[in-house]
Amino acid sequence: MKLPPKERDTLFEKLLQDLPTDLAESAREFKAFTGSRKLKSTPDVIRAVLLYSGLDQSLREVAGTMPLLLGESITDQAISGRLAATKPWLQVLLRQMLDLPKEVTSNLLGRRLVVVDATNITGVQATGTEYRIHTKIDLLSFELLEIIVSDAKLSESLVNFHYQAGDVVMGDRAYLRRNRVLEINEQGVEVIGRFSPTQCVVEDLEGNQIEWEERFRDLSQGATMSLEVSLNDGQKSVVKAWLHIYRKSATDAAQARRKARRKAHQEGRTIQALTLKLCDYVMILTSVSVSELSCQTVFAVYRLRWQIELVFKRWKTLLGAARQRCQRMSELGWSWVYGKLLYCLLIERRAGRVLGWEKLQPEREQSLWRIWKIVKQEVVPMIIGSHNWHDSMWVEAIKVLGERKRKRSLQSIPQSVREYLQREFVEGGKCLEAIF
Repeated sequence: MKLPPKERDTLFEKLLQDLPTDLAESAREFKAFTGSRKLKSTPDVIRAVLLYSGLDQSLREVAGTMPLLLGESITDQAISGRLAATKPWLQVLLRQMLDLPKEVTSNLLGRRLVVVDATNITGVQATGTEYRIHTKIDLLSFELLEIIVSDAKLSESLVNFHYQAGDVVMGDRAYLRRNRVLEINEQGVEVIGRFSPTQCVVEDLEGNQIEWEERFRDLSQGATMSLEVSLNDGQKSVVKAWLHIYRKSATDAAQARRKARRKAHQEGRTIQALTLKLCDYVMILTSVSVSELSCQTVFAVYRLRWQIELVFKRWKTLLGAARQRCQRMSELGWSWVYGKLLYCLLIERRAGRVLGWEKLQPEREQSLWRIWKIVKQEVVPMIIGSHNWHDSMWVEAIKVLGERKRKRSLQSIPQSVREYLQREFVEGGKCLEAIF
């Protein structure tokens, strides 16, 4: 029996205010909402996405929750089919949310400072990477500027992203490849990145190979130096760059060598002698002139790259984005990933309003971790909507949530045990009618 609709769920509408305004039109355009079968509206589809991807309910749990909200039953197969169809729509929603006007942008020498990195998502019963989330953030505001979801075949690269002329982009050593630096430099984009001579080839200003051990021989522990170098692949224009070097303490260098040996052993390769020698140093390469950014400033700026790692940590630890539960590379699996990112972005938007967007302060005043955690606790009941449930639909919900037929039956109290307990309690002057 279909029940009359409940009053408007204003709490859920409040959550949806961060989504694009043309939600219904885009849902129909990308066939995420093709008719008013069981899910009567676009918000119903969004809620199912957030229950499944955001709160990590199973398909049956989503199918058990939705009748309490809709007033009529729905099967987990129907939920699965509808969610799998949302992939192209969720892709568009995510892109539209990232294209919304930003409140604040960072400013470094009159330029926008952005950080790029990627994190991996492991699939069900898998140990390797199945999905890779390539991410770009504005360093000052922590605004997410771009998110690209791919399989493991798309490697980390500077050219995965779009930039504005004048941007300064920062990444770890996986992003510092000579050809990629030259390619984005043609767009007027500068680079700051962790340098490794085995991954990014540079030369001195005369075009000669650099003898690294000879260059650093006289650098004492805790000291820094700057070296002017050039990037030249023989095809594009030669780009002048500055390599800033810091020599670690003996303790830090020894720890770095142990880490490098361990990684080489895990990957089944022999570590190079030069790699071990260079563990004594931190080297940052930048195409920004030393007259604009001093050596000390470059090192200070690069340390802030860790902020994007904290974004990934919040996604994975607080919001459950580390491992997805669907069949490998299935449409439902892709929908789960995009839905999870949409959920993360909703939390980000709400936390941003709490903080007023100015999140990177000269002095630490609050923990983003705690704020995200509290905002998450605020959002969960908005999605579940228990304040607006049809209590009379619990019977239908329990049917959906019930166990399916399987070889091993659910444990119950045998009849002989029931009779024994009843006999013992009756003889003792007690009654088990309330129990059995």
